[in-house]
Amino acid sequence: MPPQLTIKEPVTLEGVNVFNGKSNKITFLPAGDDEGISFSARGHKVKATLENAIGESRRRIHCLSLCDPPPKNKTGNVVVRKIEHPLSVCYALGIDNLSIELSDGVVPRFDYGVSGMVEALGPLRVEGNAKKRYWRMNDWVAKLDTLCWNLERTDYVQAFKSDHAIVHFEVRREHKAVGEQKLSVPLIEDDYRREVMHARTPSFMSLGSRLYFGCTGYWYGMTDKNTLLIGCKSAVNYLNRSSEHYGKDEFVRHKIVDAIGAIALAGRQFNNVGFDFLLTGHAFNVHAMKKFFKDNLFCDAELPPQPCPYQDIDWNAEKPASS
Repeated sequence: MPPQLTIKEPVTLEGVNVFNGKSNKITFLPAGDDEGISFSARGHKVKATLENAIGESRRRIHCLSLCDPPPKNKTGNVVVRKIEHPLSVCYALGIDNLSIELSDGVVPRFDYGVSGMVEALGPLRVEGNAKKRYWRMNDWVAKLDTLCWNLERTDYVQAFKSDHAIVHFEVRREHKAVGEQKLSVPLIEDDYRREVMHARTPSFMSLGSRLYFGCTGYWYGMTDKNTLLIGCKSAVNYLNRSSEHYGKDEFVRHKIVDAIGAIALAGRQFNNVGFDFLLTGHAFNVHAMKKFFKDNLFCDAELPPQPCPYQDIDWNAEKPASS
């Protein structure tokens, strides 16, 4: 097995807190073998684990958060918010141990998705002494055991045995700029860099116009470069001045970044597991991952994930039957 990874020296990045529009910072620091990934803010430190995580979904707050002590009944004492992006980056780069400090308890938003974090952390990776550990699907698991439905809606998350670690996401929105989008991306660094790291965080403009964005975007720190702007339901294009890196399906690409952030809460990479997400958000992604581990779907593995030609995946064959 290859060795665990951390970084060789601290690095600080500055972005914007989109809850208040003020500048804020994130500092990445080396951590020892088997320490995992932790976040700290305002004197509190909490490990990035499924046990400590919740998905928040309320007005202007849609993100993964960590609580101390662990949350109960989907609520808790939130210490840090918007952790999905640095966790997603760490998973893609194979970083196992890291201490992350937030200046105000919120992970900053950066231009062009998570690309800034990828470029900052990638060259700093250094090997530790302990060996990596991975997850694989238990041999006894049947396909029907791997599906987590949201009974209140029509969305679900499915984990399934695969020769390669891969994520598939499908979205359907009434907004014509989004519509129906689906994409599959292997859970390896090269594909992450090429397919999703530049995807901007989406934001729905309640009045659906550039005028509304001009009035509110500055207040909350949103710009054309750091936010994918979605107008009214009848608008056929995003409100951004240009399509930048990805064009029409940038929305689903960012959803994959978020989904990988939830997967990363497992604390290890997966080597023979695929994940299929339909219409889900942060809260249900965390719920599904917790359920999978509660149901004992995964066990220790020694082999790392292998490259995958994802164009060959037949996703129609993986869809569960409607109930």
